[in-house]
Amino acid sequence: MLLWVSMQPTSPSRGRAPWAFCALLLVVACLATACVGGHALTPSALTPSSIAWLGPAVSSDSAALARWRASVGPPVVSYHEPRTAPADEVTLVSWNTALGAGDVRGLVHALRARSQAPLVLLLQEVYRGGPEVPRVLEPGASFARRLGALDPTGRRDEVETIAADLG
Repeated sequence: MLLWVSMQPTSPSRGRAPWAFCALLLVVACLATACVGGHALTPSALTPSSIAWLGPAVSSDSAALARWRASVGPPVVSYHEPRTAPADEVTLVSWNTALGAGDVRGLVHALRARSQAPLVLLLQEVYRGGPEVPRVLEPGASFARRLGALDPTGRRDEVETIAADLG
């Protein structure tokens, strides 16, 4: 932020001292910089892989994320050879699946019917089960409540199964 203040005296007709204006500008500058967060990311060793995992540098933020991770198990990384040639466009979808209530397969089929552009899905709150996911949470672990309803059959597909089915 650049702040420049002229220290020229004010005219007698205004009746204000120059120091009052400078003080006001100083207060505004201090308040404006107080709104800026001090967030930083540092390398994190969640799992050994060729992916650079980053996490918050602030220990209280790291602790909060660790409580969430304790309820979902370690990250899932799956490597596949690219199946598409370089493209001029890409379809990017960010979607909260409401803990498995969203029809990811239906979405992908509908999108692929409209366009052959490469598809990138950023899915939040997917369902994941299996031996990697803790059956009993540790004290202090955080978890989300269900937002949506189950499939009428009560079935939820794990995100890894959906990804394997869709290729």
